Amino acid sequence: MLLIFKLIRMPAQFIPVKDLSKWREYCFQLNMDNTTLHLAVPWPEVKELLKEVNSDLTDEDLDFEPGKEQLLLERLAHKMGRGTAHVKAWIESVSSNTRPAF
Repeated sequence: MLLIFKLIRMPAQFIPVKDLSKWREYCFQLNMDNTTLHLAVPWPEVKELLKEVNSDLTDEDLDFEPGKEQLLLERLAHKMGRGTAHVKAWIESVSSNTRPAF
């Protein structure tokens, strides 16, 4: 018989699994603290790949300064109508897939 734990350990507290809203909020806070982009190729290449994938993006939308990842993510999230965590995952996914789309 497989025993399933009903508690999820979080710093200094336990939250029952049935209370998923608190768990999602906790995970969201962890993700929001980590805005550093982990790119497989240099930014200029990623920028071109992003413009190939989404032709609505301009050079101004993709203006990036190291250390200011949050500004880039917020700008793109607003333009694309997505969350910053989704945009971050999308950028990292595109950067790791450097093969041509055709």
